Amino acid sequence: MGHPTEAVAATASVGLRVALVALMAIFVGILGGCAGYQMQGTVIEGPISMVQVVSASDVRLKAAGSVIPVSDATIEVVVDPSEMKPQRLAPIASDDRGTFALGTDATGAGFLEYEIRVVASKPGFQTAVATLPMPGSGKRLLITLSPGRDSYRPTKDILRETQEAGDALSR
Repeated sequence: MGHPTEAVAATASVGLRVALVALMAIFVGILGGCAGYQMQGTVIEGPISMVQVVSASDVRLKAAGSVIPVSDATIEVVVDPSEMKPQRLAPIASDDRGTFALGTDATGAGFLEYEIRVVASKPGFQTAVATLPMPGSGKRLLITLSPGRDSYRPTKDILRETQEAGDALSR
């Protein structure tokens, strides 16, 4: 058996390697796509149409008491809307409790900072539109839709129209 300091050094070396492997696994999980990230939220009825990022414990997400859930609202999300290649997620509808979960494979979603543009609509309600930070861990989207005639008109997306024209020409 070697010197006692050699045994301590060998043990420390093994511990350091284990710690490095664990850190690498966490890093790869964070930046490796996080395909399982789900943006969750609730659509409710209220006096003003708006989109907010709230704590997951916000009582309005439970749609209980005086909170009225809005089912079948269409939620459209664009990740990094001001970037050259924004990621448009497939639209989703809220369920009968007003809740929804929208998956994204944006690298590091839920950990890294992303900006999202949310458009939520339903016939008979005013559309809610907002550009805000993507909710991270422990946060949810709270979308409020106000009953009434909708006056929302989407702005022209010149970049999207140009990309679609280019795609059509390359076919």
